[in-house]
Amino acid sequence: MAGRCTHLVWTNLGQRLRVGNGEVSRLAGRVVTVTPEFAEVARIAREKSLPVREVLDQARADARRLLRE
Repeated sequence: MAGRCTHLVWTNLGQRLRVGNGEVSRLAGRVVTVTPEFAEVARIAREKSLPVREVLDQARADARRLLRE
């Protein structure tokens, strides 16, 4: 069984959040989907007074970009 790994990702919103290894989907080695920890997304949304969906979309895009590198 593979060990569980957590990635720390900085978003363009200036916040750091966790993305677990099981929350990163890859196809042929390429990152396809990323699902950040929802509690952290909700916290950032509250702190920034933004809709959760907006923060989630931004966090996914930032994480995909950073994990691809």
